[in-house]
Amino acid sequence: MEIYIICDMEGVTGVTSYEHDAFPQAPNYAKARRGLVGDLRAAIAGAEEAGATRFTIYDMHFRGDNIHSEELGSDVTLIRGKPGDNGMRRGFAGMFLIGLHAMAGSPLGVLPHTYNHEIVSIALNGKRVGEIGLEAAAAGWHGIPLVFLSADAEGVAEARALLGNVEGAETKCLWTGTPGAPERVPFIFAPEYARESIRAGARRAVENIGSFRPFVMSGPCRLEIVYSDAAMASRVAHVTEGRLYDRVVVVIEAEDVWSAYMRFRRTQARNG
Repeated sequence: MEIYIICDMEGVTGVTSYEHDAFPQAPNYAKARRGLVGDLRAAIAGAEEAGATRFTIYDMHFRGDNIHSEELGSDVTLIRGKPGDNGMRRGFAGMFLIGLHAMAGSPLGVLPHTYNHEIVSIALNGKRVGEIGLEAAAAGWHGIPLVFLSADAEGVAEARALLGNVEGAETKCLWTGTPGAPERVPFIFAPEYARESIRAGARRAVENIGSFRPFVMSGPCRLEIVYSDAAMASRVAHVTEGRLYDRVVVVIEAEDVWSAYMRFRRTQARNG
């Protein structure tokens, strides 16, 4: 049984800041990278306990070079560098999302965004989605259900609101303080607690793999992306062969969700 895994950084255990944690120039990046590896190892261990034997991991964060295959075991195929082909295909028993996060504009999200920080929102056939929803829809086109994710609490809630039946492990949440207090600060769960939650959730997901259904959006697809920057929207419209409306709205229309997704991926891939 092979599991397809997409990993990101902002939802990883202990990561709470773009400036200090999430990117290679950040002072705590080395620690954040180790956190990502730790979360992945926990997910793999739980899945293996339930019978999974192979894993393909797509490193989605930044340049896609945050992990190394030797850190994760011999049963792992690692896709690094954000190629145009992210390795998603038919035949995987299920998909894990590790280190994901709530979509842009989520008031209770920790580091909420949707792919690029210039993206205000994405709507898929009129339904607002973030990275969790769009990746789940792309996988669903291949018949792959999203069965487990680790993320901030709002990200897990987002997945369950969209999909219903999905296993989730929370790594952090936004602490709003005392009633009426203006402060909103991240509350980080202890690594031991978070990773045991990841391991247990991954194990349950694989044990019950037959109970999950792919997130399928059949028929023609309309992907509407709103940007905060008009120049970027213009470039994206050109690269994706989309239509530009109101200077900041890019619309990609395609015969199916996978075709629309792959055109959008031209803005994410480093050689696509």
